[in-house]
Amino acid sequence: MITLTSPNPAQYGVLTVSEGDLAQIYITRDDLSQAQDFDIQYRQINLDQSGEFTGINIHNPIHVHWDAGDNTTQVIQLPTTEDNTAAGVPLWYVNFDLVPGAGTTAGGFTSFGEQQDSFQIAIQEDDVPNVAVSLSGGDPGSMFVYVGAGTGLTWHFERTDTSQPMTFELRPTDPSMADAVRWFGYDPAHPLMVHWDAGDTGARDLTVSAVEDHVVAEGNPVVWSLVPRQGVTGFSGPDPQIQNVIHGEDGTTSVLLQFMNDDQQNTIPVARFYNTQTGTHFYTDSAGEAAAVRANLPYMQYEGDGFQSMEHDAAGAVPVWRFFNEATGCHFYTASDSERDWIMQTLPTYRLEGEGFSASHSAGADMTAVYRFYNVETNAHFFTVSPSEMQTVAQTLPQYHYEGVAFYVPADDTVVA
Repeated sequence: MITLTSPNPAQYGVLTVSEGDLAQIYITRDDLSQAQDFDIQYRQINLDQSGEFTGINIHNPIHVHWDAGDNTTQVIQLPTTEDNTAAGVPLWYVNFDLVPGAGTTAGGFTSFGEQQDSFQIAIQEDDVPNVAVSLSGGDPGSMFVYVGAGTGLTWHFERTDTSQPMTFELRPTDPSMADAVRWFGYDPAHPLMVHWDAGDTGARDLTVSAVEDHVVAEGNPVVWSLVPRQGVTGFSGPDPQIQNVIHGEDGTTSVLLQFMNDDQQNTIPVARFYNTQTGTHFYTDSAGEAAAVRANLPYMQYEGDGFQSMEHDAAGAVPVWRFFNEATGCHFYTASDSERDWIMQTLPTYRLEGEGFSASHSAGADMTAVYRFYNVETNAHFFTVSPSEMQTVAQTLPQYHYEGVAFYVPADDTVVA
């Protein structure tokens, strides 16, 4: 029998070591009559986000050998990593297998009190967070912290160690970045950093504000993370009533903020698609139709919201009629009843599909023009609410003939520009 013991705390096949300390393994045998070999090798390798080894700095299996008659106690020392960061879990495990070689057999090992051909090293976190976090504003819930449109949530930071400089960043996670930009006005070019010089005992505050966009929308939850940069071992808090705080193994602390819109439904987004087969555009205010197009027509490239339409029963709203040109496979839109009637009487390839969406004949407060072009190459029309896009098309695409303002729609800063 080959026996593994340790001066470190060990039982039931598990050796416990504080991070930065040596995991020491003493290996003895009770049969000296022959040479014996075996390997200690990984069954699980812990990697950080950059792909580097973490926890224990071993890259290859460890080979153990005795010659016949050798009763030497083999001593293996495994250095563990000192990361100086308070992890989200107090214990994490690295698994090893004992692989029999010459003179050894499966089942011939006792590992820290257990007769088994494997063992674990439990790495115990010994760092404590040195930045305390609290939040003010918002409405903590069971899943998210709700932040109303036009309001702010303030992160308050105090540190427990003032002996050294400290720096950390408050940032959205990469999957949440686009939503953070839209719902909270985050600017990736200007990161939210907190810094203390050595000896500075002052508190720090950062406020994240939800935008007031005056448009009804359902914002996705945005994961905001506190990311250590210098001298920060971790974060304690935020407040206990916030149940969805995530403490990561890399020292980050994350909170989910949910944008809450306070606007009443008075506009409807019109999705804009580019047809790569015909070189034309398609517009719809139907969320169901837009979803079906995205799911089933890969040649239709979704470009975002083209503009906002009015509710069908809103004051001043008029129908924008939608035609399908059976000769070209393209759609045409007009808010003019007389133009609708003329098309139906003189252009037999144009089939009226009904009201596409609603707009206004008149400019007014919080309204903006939709510009109309005719493409002489595709025999189709293009509509845009963006003055800059209108100028670009007019100046650089001679096949597009500008026909003026088609109709007016509610102004919005989230449409295709």
